[in-house]
Amino acid sequence: MRGVGTRILDRTTYAKYNAPSASTEGENLAKHTVSGVMFDEKLEEVLLICEPSKIPGGTEEKLFWQLPGGKCCHTKEKSEGCCPESKEETLVRKYFEETGYRPIAYELVDSQLRKNRENKSRYVKYLFLVKKIEGFPLERQVSNQEGPQWFLLGALPRNLYSSHRDYIKMAEIYLLDSATRFYGKQH
Repeated sequence: MRGVGTRILDRTTYAKYNAPSASTEGENLAKHTVSGVMFDEKLEEVLLICEPSKIPGGTEEKLFWQLPGGKCCHTKEKSEGCCPESKEETLVRKYFEETGYRPIAYELVDSQLRKNRENKSRYVKYLFLVKKIEGFPLERQVSNQEGPQWFLLGALPRNLYSSHRDYIKMAEIYLLDSATRFYGKQH
């Protein structure tokens, strides 16, 4: 795992990303969003997609790189009961729609309780580590955006959402923790 985690894993970062997730126990939260982090075989690159998005408070759309994923609901409000699929089904569907790849092995890394900025409704954000895929990459998105691209972890695009940078770090730490547990304590 050449360098994975070493450039980002310090006590502050580790504590931040190892914090327990928000509890949704006892709540009826059918709505959710997913993101899937896929590293290359050498753990040096991550797969990203480019989509237009409005800057908060603005009306102009700009292109931003992000992790593949999205919401289960077919409405912007992510209202109660809008989601007909599980978080895993959402991951597979959104990943395929946005990249052309179909995840066939994946692991849940984190879940966070979130609040919609516009209507204050609550939903759960799930982060997955995508371990294995099948299929072929899309050459171009339907809306003429660039197709999915691999980026070196040390050279991520400037117009990558900061939250998605954090998700990538979380997945790196998750992999490092998994390797440490598997191989025993590293000296």
